[in-house]
Amino acid sequence: MQKLQTKSQTFETLREGNFLYIDKTKHVHELVKDGNGAYFLSRPRRFGKSLLLSTFESLFSGDKKLFEGLYIYDKWDWGKKYPVIKFDLSVRSSRTAEILSNSLASLMLGIAQDNEITLNEQYAPERFSELIEKLYEKKKQKVVILIDEYDKAVRSSIDKPQEIQDAIKETMREFYKAIKANDQYIHFVFLTGVTKFYGLAIFSALNNIEDITLDPKYCDICGYTQDELANHFGELIPELTKKYSYKNNEKTLKRIKYWYNGYSWDGKTAIYNPYSTLNLFTNLEFSNYWLEIGTPGFLASLIKQKKYSELIYRHERAFSQRELLGFNMEKFSVPTLLFQSGYLTIREIEMGKEKKYRLSWPNAEVRKSFFDSLLNLVENANEIEDEIAELSKQIEESIIKLDASLFSSVISKVLTKIPFNLFKDKGAKEAIYHSSLLLALWACGFDAWGEDNTNIGIIDVTWKFDDFLYVVMEVKQTNKVEKLDHVLKLAKKQIEDRKYYEKYLTKKIKVISMPIVFVKAPKKMVVKCGMREIEK
Repeated sequence: MQKLQTKSQTFETLREGNFLYIDKTKHVHELVKDGNGAYFLSRPRRFGKSLLLSTFESLFSGDKKLFEGLYIYDKWDWGKKYPVIKFDLSVRSSRTAEILSNSLASLMLGIAQDNEITLNEQYAPERFSELIEKLYEKKKQKVVILIDEYDKAVRSSIDKPQEIQDAIKETMREFYKAIKANDQYIHFVFLTGVTKFYGLAIFSALNNIEDITLDPKYCDICGYTQDELANHFGELIPELTKKYSYKNNEKTLKRIKYWYNGYSWDGKTAIYNPYSTLNLFTNLEFSNYWLEIGTPGFLASLIKQKKYSELIYRHERAFSQRELLGFNMEKFSVPTLLFQSGYLTIREIEMGKEKKYRLSWPNAEVRKSFFDSLLNLVENANEIEDEIAELSKQIEESIIKLDASLFSSVISKVLTKIPFNLFKDKGAKEAIYHSSLLLALWACGFDAWGEDNTNIGIIDVTWKFDDFLYVVMEVKQTNKVEKLDHVLKLAKKQIEDRKYYEKYLTKKIKVISMPIVFVKAPKKMVVKCGMREIEK
């Protein structure tokens, strides 16, 4: 097995050092074979975007020896070498528009000096244009432009005063206009980022740019598929099995999949985050590597503003592609931010007049990271986490024993431990209670999701207890304790009449029907549920 590298993820470093590189050059070839392309790809942080750009850079630079044994090796014209302008905006300072502008101007000057080109223009946009034209003239070949984290400066300004946001946006708008203005000198453009900002000239001016973020052909252009994981990390599976005393390697693979698999951009193909996967096999330890990357600034800002309900339940509806990929600074969508930053992924795609996308947490690692990000901002976080861990064991017991009273009691306790009061709004609707239930289940480490479509209705909450047991939940709410039993019967009847459970009921899978009612009493919240296993 090849060596693993978690620090440097450049194509050249991996190939020259004989480190593991999972061949993605079939996708690269598809994108470059016709030339004159302009593409944009959105993926979350630490998902292999930089490695992809590094691969393009080595290819267009003609580093033939690095591609030996890879798909593209005998399909590329190595006689052509293109001048490449490649830069990473994640490392440029953008505290103010002036600092950003100076940083961009300095960046262009540095690239020019590396190519022994003299630039006369003073400002960043003009320098960018001059650099493109002079590279073309010097190399007698059209230029390739590769920009990593093109949106970093604008993203970082989300929590800044409006005048600073506007100034930074205008600075980047003017800078990117250089690409369109010099189209006759450009062979290929590839941009990566987290979000697709409306109002930046790069998308309005480059009207031929192709967004491949949700293109099924490129759903696995970054990250690892299940087959790739088995083929390239297979030798290390037995070591994890031995270390954790699992029954067999299949049990180990199941745990790896539960913790780290689940990203999807086509609603079908499940992808592993490469950063977490590489760290898992390097350290041979199941851990929350996603949280080590750090909580995104926008998420911390929303948490500090106590917008918990927006963070938890607003993603339950279906989204259009424009809503999912785009971003409007003046009126941004919390689910869009969660999706683009990697906290949510596509669960399924609804086909109709317009494609609609339903979202969910990709895996246990990310779900736990989200909850830990919330918990880390409150006092006594470790104590609360320990108490919830103990209560989660009681929830498992209630499911195994089909003990509705125990579940009702324990879930009430969990909700009191979560340090966010979601029930202060006098006009709170059932969606608030959906979100509170989901948050309680996530806090306990369970795999649950809301707004689960069936052919005759929508399941409020579906809960995957393990591979062979699903819990189907219908959530109701009332303000009067005396109506509790009546509302519970209505919830039970709705599950039975609409046969929500049929979506999951098979010979191998058991389904538990669970109507649940929240009562917003004057001094406390009362929870009562029913529970029965569906007969096959």
